[in-house]
Amino acid sequence: MTVCPHCGGTGFARDADVELEVEALAISLRASCVTADRTVFGDDRVDEKTAAWLIGRRPGTLRNWRSAHRPIPFAQPGGRVSYRLADLARWMLENGSEREI
Repeated sequence: MTVCPHCGGTGFARDADVELEVEALAISLRASCVTADRTVFGDDRVDEKTAAWLIGRRPGTLRNWRSAHRPIPFAQPGGRVSYRLADLARWMLENGSEREI
């Protein structure tokens, strides 16, 4: 069995718990978008403006983070930036959310 050098645990149960939290928060984010009449694309992605709204930041902050190479994971097909709800949820859990969901 592999032991984590940082926490001394195996990490398996903790990883599963974190993934369940991420999934639950992503579902809540999706519901918030629907309630606020904001678009969630079929692959569970949102545009930059909606992502910023969800995490309680401004779109310019997300642009600054991308240029500083410390972004939340994003995609840019055809020049349009989008974020997966699961990545936003993970960021919120790791960094705290300033917005009530």
